[in-house]
Amino acid sequence: MLDEQTAVNFALGDMPRAMKALREAAALEPSQSRLFQLGMSSRESGDLAQAIKYLSASLEKAPGNVRYREALGYTYLQAGQLTNAAAMLTTVARQEPGNVQVQQDLANVLVHLGDRPGAIRQLRQTIQVAASTDARAEATSETGSETGSMDQRERAMLQMRSTVAQLGKTYEVAGYFGYQTLAAPNGVIDRTAPSLLLSQGGFELARYLTGSRRGLSLIGRIMSVGSVAEGQAGTAGLQGALSQAAVGLRYKPFVTENLNVSFERLFQLGGGLPNSWLARALYGKETGADLKPDRRAQAYGLIYGDLAGFIGPYPSLLAYGETRLGVSVGLGNSWIVRPHVIALGRHDLLGSAPDAIQAGAGVGLAHYFRDPGFVGPAPSLELRVYGTAAGSRALSTDGLTGIRGLTLVTTLRF
Repeated sequence: MLDEQTAVNFALGDMPRAMKALREAAALEPSQSRLFQLGMSSRESGDLAQAIKYLSASLEKAPGNVRYREALGYTYLQAGQLTNAAAMLTTVARQEPGNVQVQQDLANVLVHLGDRPGAIRQLRQTIQVAASTDARAEATSETGSETGSMDQRERAMLQMRSTVAQLGKTYEVAGYFGYQTLAAPNGVIDRTAPSLLLSQGGFELARYLTGSRRGLSLIGRIMSVGSVAEGQAGTAGLQGALSQAAVGLRYKPFVTENLNVSFERLFQLGGGLPNSWLARALYGKETGADLKPDRRAQAYGLIYGDLAGFIGPYPSLLAYGETRLGVSVGLGNSWIVRPHVIALGRHDLLGSAPDAIQAGAGVGLAHYFRDPGFVGPAPSLELRVYGTAAGSRALSTDGLTGIRGLTLVTTLRF
């Protein structure tokens, strides 16, 4: 009778009466099914402590029931008890090696617990098992006896491969080159006269000390800048190349946010400037840059901020911001074209260097070096060309000076 009252009240949506009848039934006869239902209902109502109590009791009565163990593992995860969640989900993963969702969630728990090698090992085992399972399923489907959701499973496998690639990264290398036909003032390069930035190139290496998603990394950079300086009669003469090297530590405090802070020692390789120190904070967020296998186009956006404090003979605190809005269009699996509008600006918070703002539009073309269908981080080569109208405020002027031109930027990452 109490079981029937429970079912009727659940059907009517009367949760308090349903739970009251269910608790009375479990008190009279604490069967594993009643305890499990109490645990799941408590979890749905947000009472995680009671949910853990009842689900643990149901698992004690049926320790071989994988569904009970899985439910308890996810309840531990929801309650933030990651160690207990990992213990439960590990057993489920061993019993059901083809359960892709559990394998992925277990790997995420291991990452949050700091066991990155364990997470990589878990995902690689899952990928191997899934590869053999899919091979058998493909052979079966050729006979016409199975169709189903292979596309969804394939996307899950691609995401796992992406996660393994990201977790397994121990270093990152980036090379870049930019050229501007417009002149943007750069008072950090030369304090004697407004200096006009024409081109720059560089190479950066980051060695992850505690993982690519969060923690410390050792960084090294080499950069070269070509510029001209404004003469007394308004003419511009070539100032030459200024080269610089930097070594330092970078810290990424969050897994989900691309925020980095660093402290670096700068060594001047050419151009006659003294050595100095750099304290820096970077934040970037990019959406729609990479396309999923089933998408042809999607909205693209980027915001980027850079706060750099130079400590030395010429102290300055430069703030730089950039935003892009556009669309990413796939040209096959490996090529993406991105028409976009762009706006950027720079300001010295100490007031000792000239300001600059730019706005314009352009197009980017990116090539990803990866296997067909693969999604996630992969080596890439990108070329961006955009035209801008710029305004600059020199140290000795009150208004903005308008200039126009083209900017070419190439970036290689791996």
